[in-house]
Amino acid sequence: MQEAGLEIPFVIVSGAVGDDLAVAAVRQGAMDYVLKDRLGRLGTAVKNAIEQAELRRRQRLAQAALEHHALHDSLTNLPNRLMLREELDRTIAGRSKSTVSLLLLDIDNFKEINDSFGHQVGDVLLRQIGPRLRERLEVANMVARLGGDEFAILLPAADAPEASRVAHGLLRALERPFLSEEHALEVTASIGIAVCPDHGTAAETLLQRADVAMYAAKRSGGSYAVYRTEDDPYDARRLLLRGELRGALERRDIILYYQPQIAVATGKVTGLEALARWHHAEQAAHRSPDRAGLDPEPRLGEGRDRCSAGRQRLDAQSAGPSLPPDARRLDGDDGRRPGSDQARDHRKRSHG
Repeated sequence: MQEAGLEIPFVIVSGAVGDDLAVAAVRQGAMDYVLKDRLGRLGTAVKNAIEQAELRRRQRLAQAALEHHALHDSLTNLPNRLMLREELDRTIAGRSKSTVSLLLLDIDNFKEINDSFGHQVGDVLLRQIGPRLRERLEVANMVARLGGDEFAILLPAADAPEASRVAHGLLRALERPFLSEEHALEVTASIGIAVCPDHGTAAETLLQRADVAMYAAKRSGGSYAVYRTEDDPYDARRLLLRGELRGALERRDIILYYQPQIAVATGKVTGLEALARWHHAEQAAHRSPDRAGLDPEPRLGEGRDRCSAGRQRLDAQSAGPSLPPDARRLDGDDGRRPGSDQARDHRKRSHG
């Protein structure tokens, strides 16, 4: 009965119960024991047993409620971030050779709904999102609310194409208007997809990269996107490469190459394009810092331009064809940095 979860109090009544037998009976779940020659206390024993059973039942329910509250979102009653993390860890650990996909879904312009109709309307909408998503998912797939207007969907044994198919179906499910406080609300969403092991083998990595893909989907105006390294501004390799670039500037490892511009009609050199190349020991030799996936911070960019512009002026003064003032430029000086136009004008005046 204990294994079945039944809380039924037992009181043993016997003509002779030794101490060893009494202790063993209590350990097995008996509430009390009464000798036949002391039946006068049987009523009290039964009453106490019933009260203790009720107390344990309430404690068990309270414990279950606490556990549910710790693992579920209070507004939608969906699994929360903690439960998703635990399930994602278990799924990754037991995946064998199969893939696991994680989808992050964010409601577009949800703040406008709250600002226009109030948070009560927004809350009613959020409660309807989970059941609507569940319509397009299998029983084994988890839907969780991470907070705000962000939801996660865990797809065991799904690769990127399958996750993309599911994402498309989820977005179609959200196309039907939601009824909230007599308002018919139409919403759109953006979904980011990360796949284990292609994009990471740790729960936190998949969450971060699905988030990157979701924002890439928002920027591109598309409905969903699969994680790509080039979309990730937080890629650790890029941060390491940026630190190495600073050292390369100090060691003057950024080499300037000239690419002549020739008029097809006359065959004459009409200009030179100065290309900065970084001779990296481990990466591809002579690659441009911009082509390495770096969008240098202003200090690095200015250091690069000062180094390259200095070499350009020196080389242009010592050799090469006579060129018009606007015929020379540095690759990457496209106005992304504040003051780049002024710097370009200054270089033109220096070469005039």
